[in-house]
Amino acid sequence: MKKLAGSVLLIMILTLTSCTNAEDENAEQADVTLQAEASATPTKSIPSLIVDATPVPSSNESITMESFQKEMTDSGFQIKALDEDSMYIQEPFITTTADGASYSVHIVRKIKTDADETIMSREAVVVNPDNGEFHVYPLYETLMDDAYNPDSVAKAYGFLDDRHLLFVSVINDRKAAKDYAYRVEKLDILTGEKKRIVPLNDVMPKDDHFANGWLTEDKTTLMLNGYTTGQVWSIQLEKKTINRSPVQVKHDWPFFMTSVSPDGRLYWYADSENRLYKLLNLEGDVIAQIPFGSQDVAYPFFQWSTSGNFAVFYETAKDRSDNVIHDEGEFTVRAMDKATFFDRNGNGKRFAFDMEAGHYFEVSGWLEGEGDLALLKFYQLKGAINERRLENVRYRILNVITGEMIALNQASGIENLTQPVRVVAYQSSVDVEKPVLAVDPKQKLVVALEDSGRWVHGVSAESNRLDWIGYGKSDGKATFKV
Repeated sequence: MKKLAGSVLLIMILTLTSCTNAEDENAEQADVTLQAEASATPTKSIPSLIVDATPVPSSNESITMESFQKEMTDSGFQIKALDEDSMYIQEPFITTTADGASYSVHIVRKIKTDADETIMSREAVVVNPDNGEFHVYPLYETLMDDAYNPDSVAKAYGFLDDRHLLFVSVINDRKAAKDYAYRVEKLDILTGEKKRIVPLNDVMPKDDHFANGWLTEDKTTLMLNGYTTGQVWSIQLEKKTINRSPVQVKHDWPFFMTSVSPDGRLYWYADSENRLYKLLNLEGDVIAQIPFGSQDVAYPFFQWSTSGNFAVFYETAKDRSDNVIHDEGEFTVRAMDKATFFDRNGNGKRFAFDMEAGHYFEVSGWLEGEGDLALLKFYQLKGAINERRLENVRYRILNVITGEMIALNQASGIENLTQPVRVVAYQSSVDVEKPVLAVDPKQKLVVALEDSGRWVHGVSAESNRLDWIGYGKSDGKATFKV
């Protein structure tokens, strides 16, 4: 799919119808209580990790570790994979600050197939951008008959604290291609030490693909969801218990039908079988539900604010042609002109914007640290379908609580903003492409730093330094900038 230079909502036309031995493993299984009886995410091949920062000392100009090599560049250094053909970076730039230093962690997946057998592995490449040091820690390497289902769940889910990364591994002690199982573990990014948390063994099915799972903000619960079966598991990490939800949350290929709140305690579910949008908590209780309408809707169906207080639901009149951005047969991408802001109780609020015919809008993000202030982008579409471009782009800050709006002027650079505030976007389920934006509410200015990328936090001891990642469209590289 071609992408516009600017950020445009992905809109879909969708008729929503209907390394231990077996004895050790068994010993750990006794600690786990099953309390209820009741497509793989597209990856980007990024063979190089580019760090655009102050060059490290010349003594570190070339370092090779495992299957990665660090090379100096004019603006810093890059860590390059020596075996690019089998490598994918699935969760790039997970950042944290540990033991007084800043690190970025890149989860690298490798799959090698020989005859009817597949070996899948994941490694954590831990990088210190300040001095150029990096380490490669293996998470797992497992023989299996087909990597499709395990690849959807056996990955990293975030940090438990400042140095421990939570991940699901796929293990195979018996070395038989069909005899693998899942396990929840954690990695110490400073030492490479791995510790088991919860062995899943026969609890998790091997014949189902998984939708996106998530770690709750309080780090107590890992949620996993079977794509086809709709089974939902709540894994209590401290108690080492596994609860299966009484509700089924099924997905319709190729879409993820859930949108998870930033704290991980709530999620919206598009129930296509019953034609209802449901707001659920982790226990499976229905907080609110809304019937499907007759309008075309955006995907993801609900897009949460960074505070988690609101979820945005977009709509537009059905079967229009003037707002079509891409038309590729199975999918149609449209611009939106209506949105409802739903709170955590499922109550909706809609605002009337002063827009002429042929104008559209979207929430570009939310002002960091400013509660419920949304940055709205208004625009027109020009050009033919599949060759659209955005014109007459205007920005406003919307206070979702009061309805107050502030019009902004566009600045040429970040240096023009006296007190820049990051515009951040929370995405669950789908990583929708977003520009890197900053605003200065007092000066009423906004600046776009990248067409595609995201802000990065915690990589510098300088609290006021703005760091971000730009995703290259032509060269497939992710560039870290300061």
